[in-house]
Amino acid sequence: MKALDLTTVSILLVLTAIFVMLIDHDGQFIDLVFEVTSAFGTVGLSRGTTGELDDIGRAGDADDLERDVSHASRSMSRCT
Repeated sequence: MKALDLTTVSILLVLTAIFVMLIDHDGQFIDLVFEVTSAFGTVGLSRGTTGELDDIGRAGDADDLERDVSHASRSMSRCT
């Protein structure tokens, strides 16, 4: 059940990030989806859109993401 919870939260997080990027940034849909999924997976690949992003598009760095994911994981484990 925890794996399903984590998967659901992960999918919702990626979809929300894609939605925010589409609203905030003018760019190709596929480029923005690639940037979000690459950032979520901490892959380090880019289609060149990262340099054009504003503060919302660049929200947080790796340390912030790691802290937030860790906090969310702990919170989810307490709920189950």
